[in-house]
Amino acid sequence: MDDGPFDGIEPGGVTPTEAFSILGNETRVAILQALWESEGPMSFSELRNAVGVDKGNFNYHLGELSHFVRQRDETYELREAGKQVLRAVIAGAITEDPSFGPTRIDHRCPYCGGPVELSYQEEVFTARCTRCVGAVRGETYPRGTFLRYALPPASLEDRTPEEVLAVAHRLYDGKITAMIEGVCSECAGVVGFSVDACPDHDASGRELCATCGTRHSVWVEACCENCRYARQFVLWFAVVTNPAVVAFYHDHGAPWNRVPFAKLTRENARYVSDISEEVLSREPFRARVAIRLGDDEIHVTVDDDLEVIDATRDDA
Repeated sequence: MDDGPFDGIEPGGVTPTEAFSILGNETRVAILQALWESEGPMSFSELRNAVGVDKGNFNYHLGELSHFVRQRDETYELREAGKQVLRAVIAGAITEDPSFGPTRIDHRCPYCGGPVELSYQEEVFTARCTRCVGAVRGETYPRGTFLRYALPPASLEDRTPEEVLAVAHRLYDGKITAMIEGVCSECAGVVGFSVDACPDHDASGRELCATCGTRHSVWVEACCENCRYARQFVLWFAVVTNPAVVAFYHDHGAPWNRVPFAKLTRENARYVSDISEEVLSREPFRARVAIRLGDDEIHVTVDDDLEVIDATRDDA
């Protein structure tokens, strides 16, 4: 029986610098890949044969991977940290650099009904209207942008541009739903919130607000206190999955069979076109979202953790 390289080692945490150093070796990456591709745990000899290096060299490199590889009796398997590394590689975030666009697709702008154009550059997906000003402006935002964020390269594989847009909506909604609940969608760390309310908002015409450069008056940044992953979203995104709001939409004929729903599509535009936000107080923080459909309204008040503390309907 071979002596395992983890004998006497108790795996613990590693610093980011240590993690980069550990993974900066082809043999160690090959070990992780062999375990990923195997159908189950591998013995020392099976793993060494799969990697194809001499025993002494292999034993050393395997021993350096105790944070990423688990030894069970006489076999080895990936720990969750090792799986995360391989998932990042397979998703293409580390190894791929695809791009496309600008590409016109058979979709319409959620704001004006104009033509929609998609692009994907440097792992960032952008959907923009070619007719109107979109939702936000800035140096990195082409005119007409209404959806823009980092999307893994694997999302493009075997999909049409229209299908990539659908994936972008679902992934974006999934990520911010977790963040709104205070859980980082990347590392499950604790999320903190900061709210930015435009002091002199005016975007009622054909242009974005001259003060804040956006269509919406109140934005939230959710940032992980651990990995610093951050997402920005409009305040009303945080309330549309509340049961009272879902019931309000259902009573007004919303056709969705799931929540969260894609908020920035032409098909759903009538359900989100008449929404306003207002910061009621800073200490304690209170903000109110008003959603209007026809002659009916629902007013939803949230606190600084984006928890709904009141939801009141005003039906005609």
